[in-house]
Amino acid sequence: MHLDPQYAEPWLGLTGTWLRLASPGAIAPRSVMEDARAALQTGMRLNPDPADAQFLAALIAWRYDWDWPAADRRFRAAIELDPHTPTYRIFYAAFLSQMGRHEEALQQAEAGRRAEPLAGVRAVEANIYYNARDYDRTIRLCRAWIEKDAHFQPYHYWLGRALLSKGQTTEALRHSRRTSAPAPGRGFGMLAAAYVQAVRRSEAVKLLEDALQRSRDTYVSPLSVAQIYIALDQPETALDWIDRGLADRDFAITTLNTEPAYDPLRRHPRFTAILARLRF
Repeated sequence: MHLDPQYAEPWLGLTGTWLRLASPGAIAPRSVMEDARAALQTGMRLNPDPADAQFLAALIAWRYDWDWPAADRRFRAAIELDPHTPTYRIFYAAFLSQMGRHEEALQQAEAGRRAEPLAGVRAVEANIYYNARDYDRTIRLCRAWIEKDAHFQPYHYWLGRALLSKGQTTEALRHSRRTSAPAPGRGFGMLAAAYVQAVRRSEAVKLLEDALQRSRDTYVSPLSVAQIYIALDQPETALDWIDRGLADRDFAITTLNTEPAYDPLRRHPRFTAILARLRF
């Protein structure tokens, strides 16, 4: 077998692998993202124009570099090169929503759904409506989709978040427990908030203790820990963990601008300074 070091696709595939490892919050982004960037740069040097390369560059600019104009430019370049791949539009829609551009996000999600009716597109739509504080629409859509596919976890995730924001604690807790496994990664912050709202504070504290214990041995998303402290009404400690997320370059930092879970902090000077630093 002849190995061709000038073949770009494996380098792009390696970039995608590093991104997938960092995305769930179970591995420190700093431990893999420079390798991801190097692999992408090699792939783009060998073949500078493919849509996949532009898409991967957009993901790095968005989730790791926090360079919003570059991410926007790369997403649009990928879509211009290949307007028929729904994945590009799905991620661009999520990005636009985090920038507070919800109407544009919905347009991209709709275009992605026309290209291919993926469950992931509908989950992104739920995320967009949730970020826009349209909780009723989020709840209605997720309930309808769950009737057709009860096993797709993102529907339960966004339904749980919207129900929690509406104060519908019992049902929110049921969906939160379904999607927030006690394992490294993200999601346990929402479950802890649901426990606090359900006046089951001791269970929220137990989740916090478990997360802190895990963080001594492995990577735990600082933003998920921060959400527990927000729920426990400890804003200064929550902000300390957000600062830790900034230092770690936690991918979830990109949610600070629009995620309702951070609303209790939005008038805090430290939080507004963080948003200004991120140039939201």
